[in-house]
Amino acid sequence: MARRHLAAVGLVLGLGLATLPAGASITAQAKSSTSKMSSSMGTVTGTVTDATTGKPIPNTYVVVGWTKLKRVGLTDAKGHYRIDNITPTSLTDAYGFAQGYVYYHGHPIPIKAGAVYDYSFKMPQQAFPKNLLPTMTGAMISPISAKAGDTVTFQAHVTPGAGGKLSAEVFAMSGILSHSVLLLHVGGNVYRGTWQIPADAPVGAYDFAFFGAMENCLENAVYPHLKLQITK
Repeated sequence: MARRHLAAVGLVLGLGLATLPAGASITAQAKSSTSKMSSSMGTVTGTVTDATTGKPIPNTYVVVGWTKLKRVGLTDAKGHYRIDNITPTSLTDAYGFAQGYVYYHGHPIPIKAGAVYDYSFKMPQQAFPKNLLPTMTGAMISPISAKAGDTVTFQAHVTPGAGGKLSAEVFAMSGILSHSVLLLHVGGNVYRGTWQIPADAPVGAYDFAFFGAMENCLENAVYPHLKLQITK
């Protein structure tokens, strides 16, 4: 388990803002298996649950390879997600983000061609005073309507919470398109990133959620959402 995630959980428990039931674990349960269908790409699947109640957490964004692979899954009502067509790599980070929870930063996982890797984990609720949380405003997508192959810019203003620093994990993510856009610091409190729409992206309106984490794993309390229209 990552050191930052351990620190965040310690902060949660130490302040008495959330507790874990006896025997509960915040460590990801991970195992790999060989897919029945041969493929040159890998798959990650799993279930995300509340560390206190054990209930599934819907609408959790799971990103695999946040700096390079940038593949995303979104959990359903049962907390389950699946990410296909991931480029094989020896080890890569896998994070979980859910509104109202401390973000999950677990251990690196392998992506193997033709294999399905099970990556399930639990997330503690985020119940900190608002002044400790980062705030995100001014989220924008430009242009808001574009064709496959076009490059789109994503931007937001992010301010860290009291007594903390922002991490480099500032994103815009689409669970339906299975892609994330990493927003880089460009000065002041402005973060910006670009994304080239894949050539095979279907026509439609796609939701993107914007969020960022601090080094103590606290996130903005509310995720701004914007839609990108992909046209012919």
